[in-house]
Amino acid sequence: MHTSENLYNQGTISQESFQKIKASEESPSFSLHWELRTILYLGVLMFSTGLGILVYQNIDTIGHQAILAVIGLACAGCFFYCFKVGKPFSPEKLEHSSPFFDYVLLLGALLFLTFEGYIQFQYQVFGTNYNLAAILPTILFAFLAYRFDHAGILSMAITGLSAWLGISITPLELFDAFNEAQLRIIYTGEFLGVFLGITGWFLAHKHIKAHFFFTYLNFSTHLLFVATLSGLFMAESPVAIFWFLWLMILVAAGYFHAKKEKSFYFLLISILYGYSGFTYSFFRLIDHSSSGESVLWLSSWYFMASCAAIIYFLINHKRIIGKIFE
Repeated sequence: MHTSENLYNQGTISQESFQKIKASEESPSFSLHWELRTILYLGVLMFSTGLGILVYQNIDTIGHQAILAVIGLACAGCFFYCFKVGKPFSPEKLEHSSPFFDYVLLLGALLFLTFEGYIQFQYQVFGTNYNLAAILPTILFAFLAYRFDHAGILSMAITGLSAWLGISITPLELFDAFNEAQLRIIYTGEFLGVFLGITGWFLAHKHIKAHFFFTYLNFSTHLLFVATLSGLFMAESPVAIFWFLWLMILVAAGYFHAKKEKSFYFLLISILYGYSGFTYSFFRLIDHSSSGESVLWLSSWYFMASCAAIIYFLINHKRIIGKIFE
């Protein structure tokens, strides 16, 4: 028997109060947590974007010093607020008392990028040393992410690290015509993917912000798969075999991690990346060994069979590979 019914039977609450409690229990409140968080994040992004547009359209009338002063003061104000009201550092997950804390910190980080980009564009304070311009916000964001427990700022730090190493996170650029520069970017992507995966695992193993492991692994997984697919697409036949084998190793690792962590997300992306690489390799093979009509016939059957198999697998993955979800 429910507590409210006990209270009503004991005469502690009236029938009217009991009916209101019962109605509330039968019609629970709808949570707007993620909707409000999304609106607040969009508000921060729209504010920072609007500030950039305002600066661009009025740069001749406002003056460079005035613009820098406003951006710098706003950025400093955000960071001052965070250090003032933020809780002390803890290797465990932090829950800040203010519901707006995360958004103020994110706004401060975005304003810092605007400030740094503006002074570099206008005054060339870093000269042509763009690596220095990339590593400074990377170090700052990594510190802020761990100091205030913010996964979004950690993502910005990882992106900054990628830029510092010479990677622009645009997969389409990786699929351009093959050259030595592209090969260097591919190898850098492989290195960074492995580095992020090991770093995230090591910090989680040491119980230092263990919940950040997903962020590290997410970047690591996509970097490794995109770089590997780029190498597979660009390599000649003998070398392409090694890229294909490496891709299959990554798919197997993603599969076992998904099963261990009960993560449908990593299972899905492993299948999609693996399917892309396998399909490319399949058509590359039959293109060199079959006639035009045979290629067309095999293509139609391959896509029908493979798509049906993937859909069936994803729908019935619990029965096929075991229950990966609790």
